[in-house]
Amino acid sequence: ITAEEINSCKFQRKKNFVNTYQSALDSFVCHHIQPNCMLTIQLHKSEKTTDINVFEERVHFIMKSLEKALLGRHWNRKHYPFIVFYENSHDKTALGGSYTGTPAEQRQKRENSRRPWHAHILCNFTNQETRHNLTKEELEKAVQTVDNSYRCKYRRKKGPDIHIGMLENQESANRAVNYCTKELWCQF
Repeated sequence: ITAEEINSCKFQRKKNFVNTYQSALDSFVCHHIQPNCMLTIQLHKSEKTTDINVFEERVHFIMKSLEKALLGRHWNRKHYPFIVFYENSHDKTALGGSYTGTPAEQRQKRENSRRPWHAHILCNFTNQETRHNLTKEELEKAVQTVDNSYRCKYRRKKGPDIHIGMLENQESANRAVNYCTKELWCQF
């Protein structure tokens, strides 16, 4: 999305702006990231949190560990492209109105939420050098490694619940992107 598109969208009505931004984000994710896998991360029920900062820290550790498990020793040189969407199971009406409020209203609504957070991650697990797509079995093995490292770091008996969904074709990727951006809150 370019700066000109954002500036032209700002002068439209708020709802139109959100729809325009959502469609621009959808096309960006579908054409530049080209997801072939969707991960859903939920913390174990004893660790679920409504604090977004704690949840972001845990997801950051999980994704860093996943890249390390998949890429090996030099995991910080080449990365798999991915985008993360956080969701706390609220729809816009449960939060008290429209999702096109001011940034302060949106922040207050997020802080007042009582439901735990979970993340949807759209990834492209294609090795950039060999053009080899990772299989579900390879991802599950990497998730087991992530689970072990998570339990060691946070001294837990149980790790996060990570569900893997492979996106086989472009239509399933488009549906996954639309699902992840269904309640998009725009904030600049």
